[in-house]
Amino acid sequence: MKLHKAARIKVLYGDMALTQDYLILPNGEVRERGFSCLSETVEPGETFLEAAIRGLREEIGLNIPTDRLSYIGEEKEVKPSPTTGELKEYWFQDYQLLISEDEYYEIPEIITEEDGNKIIFRWEFLASPKSSFCIQCDTDLGINREYTNEAGECPVCGMT
Repeated sequence: MKLHKAARIKVLYGDMALTQDYLILPNGEVRERGFSCLSETVEPGETFLEAAIRGLREEIGLNIPTDRLSYIGEEKEVKPSPTTGELKEYWFQDYQLLISEDEYYEIPEIITEEDGNKIIFRWEFLASPKSSFCIQCDTDLGINREYTNEAGECPVCGMT
């Protein structure tokens, strides 16, 4: 089995990660992806880092200098190709990119690749925000205590 080299890049903004939600093939078939990173095949003569930089430019339009990417690690695994489903052996090097607010607004919700495939992106919270509850009366105060009054008190019992 031929070894396929690829760079994987986790794109982060605040407490959210960019996720490849769906792949739409040229024939209209929709495949759920749910990938929490971008990946780019390493071309002959190219390093993993160069592939990561090229992938960010080609897939989401960001021109990032190499020093902005943080190396996370690497792994080898055998798994189905996300496009064809064919079983392949991969060698991944993983990177992380923290983006600015301006860059966040530059990233498209959908892209069309050269092969006609369309990828739909969405932002996903890294940890699901949870409601907080009043310790006195157990009233749901919402995420970030949004249902408290101006003084930050529970609207039912007045506890802060």
